[in-house]
Amino acid sequence: MDRHAAVVRNTQGLRVSSTTAVFGATSAIAEAWCERRAAQGDRLLLFGRNLERMDAFAAHLRVRHQTKVQTIQVDFDDAADRIRAIEQLVQWTPDGLNTVLVAYGWLPVSDDALDPQQTARALSINFTTVVDLLCRLAARLEEQKRGDLVVLSSVAGDRGRAINLAYGAAKAGLSAYMSGLRAQLNNSGVSVYTIKPGPVDTPMTAHLPKGALFTSPERVAQDIDKAILRRRYVCYSPWWWQWIMLVIKLIPERLFMKVRF
Repeated sequence: MDRHAAVVRNTQGLRVSSTTAVFGATSAIAEAWCERRAAQGDRLLLFGRNLERMDAFAAHLRVRHQTKVQTIQVDFDDAADRIRAIEQLVQWTPDGLNTVLVAYGWLPVSDDALDPQQTARALSINFTTVVDLLCRLAARLEEQKRGDLVVLSSVAGDRGRAINLAYGAAKAGLSAYMSGLRAQLNNSGVSVYTIKPGPVDTPMTAHLPKGALFTSPERVAQDIDKAILRRRYVCYSPWWWQWIMLVIKLIPERLFMKVRF
């Protein structure tokens, strides 16, 4: 197993501590994943907008898992703030970084696909700012010649739908960018993972009616670790979304454009 894999071990087979950075650390999926990382002894660097919530979560992780956790407030919409966050990341990881999770995003509450302001915000938060951040993170990992870069995309990006049009378009662009980035970093020692959850029961989807296809943040967090461990560079969560989306992508456009779901 590579030294920067999900579970890092030394030559005697004993797990050694690794450093994990999480951008969007207050998202429900990120918190569930941090619980898993902390339980394995990782040192955690948490980046997010809500410092009060991050500090409370960090205190919980320190007490429960006896691990080191640092919190950094970042406004992901602010380019200068993103640059500052990367500078702090480099400063606090002189020995290198093992894993990075980028998990922030925004799902519009109203479904007005023709609202230009809402569309611009959805594209900015879910694609433009994420790609800007990924360029800087990838450069850092490429420089150290190792590391796992994990990004939350969505099954919503596999095919454009009338519902949440801008969100799906942003995730489609993000998934395409991740595919190219994976090729760009091939043979660099850096592994790039695209995680595509289906609908997840989180505060971001609180306004949506829940159905049988919804999953939990804990399930997605588990699938992230499995993807890293097994080197599955594109991971649907739960796994059966891969087959659902395959069927959806095969629907002829003339029929698909009449369906709202």
